[in-house]
Amino acid sequence: MDSSDQERAIIESENAIMECFENCQPVHPDRLIYCVTGIVFDYSSPRPFGGPRRSPGYLKFAGETPGDLLSYIVREAFVAYWSLHGDSAINFVVQAVNRSLQWHTESKKSHMDEMMLRGMKRAGQGGESSGLTIVPEDLRDLREDSDAAVVLFTPKRGGNAE
Repeated sequence: MDSSDQERAIIESENAIMECFENCQPVHPDRLIYCVTGIVFDYSSPRPFGGPRRSPGYLKFAGETPGDLLSYIVREAFVAYWSLHGDSAINFVVQAVNRSLQWHTESKKSHMDEMMLRGMKRAGQGGESSGLTIVPEDLRDLREDSDAAVVLFTPKRGGNAE
């Protein structure tokens, strides 16, 4: 696979993840990116993200935005794969994305909040290191602040009841 094919694979993977995250209304896609980051940026994660507690691989991240985080995570997983380190990093990222999506669809806000704040902290973009212990307003799950209830299922009413 030449470098243009590799770059295309990275971009297509980033776009596919972003498309999934953008379709998770009413949650902001950045919330899901930070949640994935909280899962992936752990010393116990496979390389290139994990490593010794004092110097895990994720400390190499130098970006400033959630988009930079997503690009870094996807790129590093592919680079590890192409460097013949196996597919454990790619599989781990896929599992982290799917876990975040599952938590979203199951409305596991506390899981997402914890991982999101951890991801923000470990990426150096706020979170617990800055004293932030509550989810920033623009990254909250809007379902928790809504005055209107979200209707997931409405049974058909039969009979003459009014």
